Amino acid sequence: MARRKTSSFNLSFIDIISCGLGAVVLLLILIKDAPFFIEQELNESEIEVEDNSELQRTVNDLGDENDDLSKLIINKKNELSDLDNQISDLLKNKTEIQKEVYELIVSDDLEENKNFLSSCKLDRDKTLVLLDSSSSMLAYNFIDVLKAKSSSDQIKRQSEKFNTAKRILQWLLEQADDEVRIDVGTFSKKATFLSDNLKTKNDILNDKNYLQNVDDIIPNGETNFYEAISTLNLEKYKSIFFITDGLPTSDNSNALSLNLRGCNSGSLITSDCRERYFKNAMDYLTKINSGIQINTILLYLEGDPRASIKFSIESWRSRGCFITIPQKWP
Repeated sequence: MARRKTSSFNLSFIDIISCGLGAVVLLLILIKDAPFFIEQELNESEIEVEDNSELQRTVNDLGDENDDLSKLIINKKNELSDLDNQISDLLKNKTEIQKEVYELIVSDDLEENKNFLSSCKLDRDKTLVLLDSSSSMLAYNFIDVLKAKSSSDQIKRQSEKFNTAKRILQWLLEQADDEVRIDVGTFSKKATFLSDNLKTKNDILNDKNYLQNVDDIIPNGETNFYEAISTLNLEKYKSIFFITDGLPTSDNSNALSLNLRGCNSGSLITSDCRERYFKNAMDYLTKINSGIQINTILLYLEGDPRASIKFSIESWRSRGCFITIPQKWP
């Protein structure tokens, strides 16, 4: 009987498996009674827990600081809002102050312009004030005068120049001394009284008839000093005010004086003729009343350069006042 052969491979495999199982059993026996965590690891874990608690406190502290910062930011925003409101109020006040300053400057300028008349104060008793109501008072320039002369009465009433002259008359009366007695009239070719007899300024300014008479004035006609003053009782006056814009453009129609020959014909009046008309009228005025004071408030008129010289000489000679008014007057 033949012997079965044994396989060396099979025995070796079983041995290996047995050794492996034995090793596993041995490990299990050794591990069974050993602690799962090492003490050092537990201590480290506790340290980590303690460290985490400190971190939490730090986080809490930072949270508190963040709350404080939030409150501070809110307070600062409120302060900025208040500052914005204050700035807005300041800017508003600044605008109002600038407006007030501007109004004061304008008011001062207007008052300064009006005070051109301060040197021509009406302070003498028995004073005659004559407002020029001739056509030249309609405008400052010759061409505009010609246009205005052909306009309607409504347009003539709107004349800037003549309304300025009326405001000057108003101002002159308002600045007069209370006790001074005054006559007020207009003149072109002749004189027309706007008030009845000599009155104080208050009586004149409060008289409805006077106010209506002033409102009804419509500039018209030529300027004739001689004819205007020759119809007046000049002897009763101590002072006379002329509110006019130039030398006369006509004279006594019956004048035969040699110095007036050649001036009473034609439509154009030369400067020489106007000067002669003026001299003739002033000679008559001083002949009737040599002590009368002559005052002149002269408005601008194009093409009459000698007016300011002649009027200023007469005012200086009689110790009166003379001023010129710019085109723009309050």
